Amino acid sequence: MATFRATINSPLPPEEAFSRMAAFERVPEWDPATIASVLIGAPGPGAEYDVTTKFGGKTQTIRYRTTVHEPPQRFVVEANLPNGIGLRDEITVTANGHGSAVTYDARILPRGIWKLANPIFQLVFARIGARAVPLIRRYLDA
Repeated sequence: MATFRATINSPLPPEEAFSRMAAFERVPEWDPATIASVLIGAPGPGAEYDVTTKFGGKTQTIRYRTTVHEPPQRFVVEANLPNGIGLRDEITVTANGHGSAVTYDARILPRGIWKLANPIFQLVFARIGARAVPLIRRYLDA
């Protein structure tokens, strides 16, 4: 399993930080691998998003589904690709006295033969995540 986890401090109160991060249609504003994200239906539990990403030199649209929506603390979206790879993004928000701390935990969950590619997934994921942190920080400071 390839993972990327970062905690970003924000001056925003937890409710506002959660609201921004849970608006997953805005993910292109802070994820450098995402080209577009379209909300399908109403936001909240069960909401789906068609997210177009560029990963490993390929562009693809992935359908994510909101599996956890607990304002203002926790938001989870998940996707299952036809090739047996799962994706999971979890965002948690806590008050930190001066605003909030936002933890972004993203995982690639390879199954079957794809487990052999995990070291490559981890390298690519680490690079994307490192580029995302300053964008998330700016997104949460606005």
